[in-house]
Parts: sequence; structure tokens; C-alpha cells
Amino acid sequence: MAVNVPRDEIEFESCRIDALRREAVLDTPEEPAFDRLTKLAARFLASPVALVSFVDQDRQWFKSALGLPEPYASQRQTPLSHSFCKAVVATRSVLLIEDARLDPRVAGNLAIRDLGVIAYLGVPLVSESGYVLGSFCVIDGTPRQWTSEQVATMQELAAVVMTELRLRELLREQEVEKEELRKAKVAAEDAVRIRGAFLSRFSHELRTPLNAVLGFGEILESELGEDGQPERADYAHSIVSSGQHLLNLIDGILDFSRAESGMAELVLARVDVGLVCREVAALAQPLAARNGNQLEVELPASSVELEVDGTRLRQILLNLLGNAAKFTREGRIRLTLERVDSGGGARLEFRVEDTGIGLTPEQLGRLFQPFVQATAGTSLEYGGSGLGLAISRRYAQMMGGDIEVRSEVGRGAVFTLWLRL
Repeated sequence: MAVNVPRDEIEFESCRIDALRREAVLDTPEEPAFDRLTKLAARFLASPVALVSFVDQDRQWFKSALGLPEPYASQRQTPLSHSFCKAVVATRSVLLIEDARLDPRVAGNLAIRDLGVIAYLGVPLVSESGYVLGSFCVIDGTPRQWTSEQVATMQELAAVVMTELRLRELLREQEVEKEELRKAKVAAEDAVRIRGAFLSRFSHELRTPLNAVLGFGEILESELGEDGQPERADYAHSIVSSGQHLLNLIDGILDFSRAESGMAELVLARVDVGLVCREVAALAQPLAARNGNQLEVELPASSVELEVDGTRLRQILLNLLGNAAKFTREGRIRLTLERVDSGGGARLEFRVEDTGIGLTPEQLGRLFQPFVQATAGTSLEYGGSGLGLAISRRYAQMMGGDIEVRSEVGRGAVFTLWLRL
């Protein structure tokens, strides 16, 4: 790999050392992947010693050392006075030595005396940035000639060494990313909990005075009506209606904050869901009639029981029926309950169908987002906070189910709440 060598050799060496440190390989534990490579090199080249060596300012350190004598084998390093690998780094090329005792390039190297190095074949370990970090070498204690095939084998194994280093780096980066994601997840969960706690306290502080306003407003409306002041009674009624709308919005925000922050708890029990459907339909009947709609209910002949939170189930169904009544005029609304068996297991489907205004694909895509309505015009014409469906879906998912929807503009919508049996 080509390298643009700086004019200043000291500067180049500094850059090389930085590249070596970025690999984060020095002084790391032994790893089987590198030990397998030194064993292969020793076997293929019939050499007693094979080393994966990295060279820094004052030592050569061995990521894998096979056949090295003590104490160097345990220390996994030698000073540069005992290193042939430093010559590979300095020349940035393959180093072949048949008999070190007769080779002037390594004359005086203490590895000859202390480690018994006579024959040496070392190939550069080159980083992606082009710096030679060390050498992959084999050593023999007797003179020998190295063949071109043996050099090629060592170069191929050296490439595998650098691939293993790159894999280590990728795994390290993945671990860092995983830890960052974990911290981000914890921070996000903490933020949701803090927001939920704030909204809960804030909603409570609003509810207390608002309940007083509603109470006195109802008293005032009643007294003005009895005193024969209908116009002023209507004013009082407007105060009560607006206050009730605000109270419903606060309750929605409080409900949503509980669900988002994980503060909401389910109270599970065996519930006759057919009975729940009839009760909810009775509550929704005035809402449907207000816009001239017919409300139909179709339930199984026999009772069906399911372990759910009955209160949350009523809340979800009432929201779905309420929306159908709001967005349908002079039409039909139908609530059905059906058992469905599929490969994923049996489940109950609560279906709310209407013949209302329907939804576009774009509107369907953001339908369950909190505080979002189909369009700004929809919000102005039909009212609402945009929280009902977000809350309903969250509770459905908490009970192990979900809410699905299909719709076409001008042809109504079908909302399906499903829960597993």
C-alpha cells in the first residue's frame, strides 16, 4: 500500500505510532484468532517460532508468540535491541535473513545471542492508513533459505492478521455504539418519566380549581333558570360546557402522560366482553343520534370472557365509537365482536365500522400520533385533542393487542381492536 512519506522522518514515525495506538492492540490479552495464525505459519514453513509483533518507540510487543523462549514468552515483549521486526518497520518491506550471524543488516542484534535467532522471514503488517505497525514473522535457530512461495504464504497470513485487527475494531465500535444507544435509551426513558410526572402534577393543579368552576357554574345555571333569566342561564351553561371540554382535555393529557411514562397500570380480570360492548354502545347511542346516525351492535349469541382491564377496554371502545359518531353524519355505525382463529393463535376482534368522511393514506400514516388530527380543518370543524387514538392504541398494546384501521376518503373507516384469547 502506497504511503506519502513526510519529509521529516521523525514526524512520520510519530504518525505511525499514533496509527498503532488507534488499533488499541498493545498490551491486550492473547486471542485464539491470532494464535491460530502463528500455528499455521509455523506449520506451513516448518519453523519453531512464529510471532505477530508490533513495534512502538522502545519495544516490540507480541500479540501472539509461538515457540519464544522464556522470559520473553511470558513477558510477551522484548526491547528493540532484540528486534528484527524493527527493520521490517524501518524499511517497510519484507525482510529475509538466511544466517543472522553473517548478515550486516542485523549485526550486533542481541536476539541472535539471547533468543537464538539465526534465520528470519518477516513481512510488514500494514494498517488501512498505510503505516507499517509491525511484522508477522517466522524464525529458525539454524541457517536456511526462504522460497518465494514461503514469502507469499506469510504475506497472505499477514493480510489475515490485519483483517482480524479490523474485525476487532469493528466489534469495539459496535460495543461503543451499543453503550451509547443504551445511555440514550435510559436518558429518553428518564425524560419520558420526568415529563409524565410533570404533566401529572400540572394536570392535578388544573383540575382542582376547574372542578370548582364547574361546580359553581352548574349551581349558577340552575339558579338563573329558576329565577327566569334564561339568557343568563345560557351564559352559565356555556361556561360549564367549556369547562367540561377543558377538563376532558386535561384528563386526556394525564392519561397519555401515564401511558407514556409507564406509570399506568392494568387491572386484569375475567370480563364478559359482550356485556362491555353493550354498555359502551348504550353510552355511545346519544353521541351517534346527535348527528343522525344509526348505531348497530352485533355480538355472539353466547357470552365471551377475556382477561383484560375492563376499564381500559371500555375507554378504548368508547373512543372508537365516539370518533365514528363525530365523523359520520346521517349514516351508519356498527360495532361487532368476533373470534378469529389464525396461525398466530385465536384472538377477539372488536370492529367499529362507519360510513363517515374516511381518511387518506397520508392521514392514516399519522393517525396514531399524539396531538395530531387528520387535518387542521378537521380539528376546527370536529374538535378534539388528537390524544384519544394514541392513548387507546397504547392501552391496547399494553394488553397484548393493537388497533388497526383501513379507510377510504368518502367511504368511511373500519377500526379493529384485537386482543389475544
